[in-house]
Amino acid sequence: MRDESDKPGNAPLPMPPEQWTIARTRRRLPNRRENESRTIEVNGVEYVACISKFPGTNELAEVFLNVSKSGSELERNARDASVMLSIGLQHSVAAEVFRKALSRTATGAPDSALASLLDQLANEAAP
Repeated sequence: MRDESDKPGNAPLPMPPEQWTIARTRRRLPNRRENESRTIEVNGVEYVACISKFPGTNELAEVFLNVSKSGSELERNARDASVMLSIGLQHSVAAEVFRKALSRTATGAPDSALASLLDQLANEAAP
């Protein structure tokens, strides 16, 4: 993996990629769980994000992104991206790893709905 920490918006990863480990077993969520819904707007498109955390923690466990353009490529991409994120989170990949890997503008601002949402969540969790 190439080091892009010198680009705007990219900070060094929490640990080198060779030290990353991915759990082979999925951390299951209860069938009934609390979730939070929020609306975000990115590039003129409004998304609804539903967020769940692992019980008893503040650790992100699941994200669903929906967009009002039903049946569109945009809707499918948002849904698929959020499913991939959720699978990674439930296999112990830190949200920060995804956050650092997602699309950014030349100024370092998030350039996708998922990147924008993860930035919001990270900013809210910051002390």
